[in-house]
Amino acid sequence: MEVKLVDSEWERVQLLLSLLAQAEKAQHTFSAEQGPTMHAILPALESLFKAWSLRKNMAKYGDFTDALDAGLNKISEYYEQTATSDAHIIVMLLDPAQKLNHIHLYWGEELLDEAIKHNEVIISVLSFLLCFYTTF
Repeated sequence: MEVKLVDSEWERVQLLLSLLAQAEKAQHTFSAEQGPTMHAILPALESLFKAWSLRKNMAKYGDFTDALDAGLNKISEYYEQTATSDAHIIVMLLDPAQKLNHIHLYWGEELLDEAIKHNEVIISVLSFLLCFYTTF
């Protein structure tokens, strides 16, 4: 028995592929073969979250609302886990191509100031520890 999709089913397949392409783009950002990628994790998660959030409210993606909700919840979960990791912010600030730009543009002045102050504390602690361990 041969199964054929009608035009409306092919349209849904194309919509699904467009959603999956956005996730694939984020995944490629996380797993680049050349060089470190940790500095790109937060921007990639934010970009994917924004893209799926916008599409979730579009009528043509109505068939995917539950899946998009589940995906957005998972992205939020991963994003919240990074909030407890100083490393993600530090690598974003230290990345020469990014420096303060992403945080400034997308998080605002208040969070940028917090990130800078927090990183100054971390660097002070690391400097102290480095001095402490080099004296032994």
